[in-house]
Amino acid sequence: VVYFMAGWCLSCVPEARALARLYAEYHDRGLEVLAVDAQFDESPADVDRFRRQVGTNPPPDYRWAIDRKLQVVTTLGVRSLDTTIVIDPQGRIVYRDEVPTPYEILRQAVEAALQ
Repeated sequence: VVYFMAGWCLSCVPEARALARLYAEYHDRGLEVLAVDAQFDESPADVDRFRRQVGTNPPPDYRWAIDRKLQVVTTLGVRSLDTTIVIDPQGRIVYRDEVPTPYEILRQAVEAALQ
């Protein structure tokens, strides 16, 4: 799962929390999550603050990155924060949305990708 967020994006927090739950449940089955900060001028401290806002204990331990040159954003055609892309083990995009997504919908997309 590739999830696009920004350190200041409050609407991104619930989905980051749902992804933390999914990561804990499905990591042993091969799920990887990458949260990409699409605000190129943010710092690692901004990302860490966001991780702590997610409110899980400990904070989500999936991978985090800042897309400083917006290369990932451009390559994947991301137009808004809260964009989620689920890629199956063969590298195919099997789910994509550009809105805050609840846990259950994300779980269904992850289940389908891991089949």
